[in-house]
Amino acid sequence: IELRMFMCRLLQNLRQNGFVFHCSADLSWSNVKDVSTMFVRKVASEITSQFACISLSMSDRLRIIGTSSNDTINAVRMAVDKNWGSHNCRQFVGATELILAGAPWNSHGKSNVIKSRVLLGRVLEAMAAH
Repeated sequence: IELRMFMCRLLQNLRQNGFVFHCSADLSWSNVKDVSTMFVRKVASEITSQFACISLSMSDRLRIIGTSSNDTINAVRMAVDKNWGSHNCRQFVGATELILAGAPWNSHGKSNVIKSRVLLGRVLEAMAAH
């Protein structure tokens, strides 16, 4: 979680200094090393933004990292409850953790796989709106 919090702060600082995240790639071409490269591009003006990220953990956890905005957290909770369902919401090492019904990150069968992807799309929509 701490590394993800760091990445949120890094992206936010880059944005505040006129750079936007473009993409990332693993340029190592090796199974032995995990070397990822992040590409940013300069934009015309500085932009003030807030960044947060989600982490999919175990087979049934969704963590909202890097925000204390109740609006964002509630919007994500509503998206999860509407599109999948959850059992619990708690604070976990500085993040908000939702424990989802079932195991969406370990889905089998076309219907459940599609539902879990729709869930992620709705969560990202909720975050983008806040």
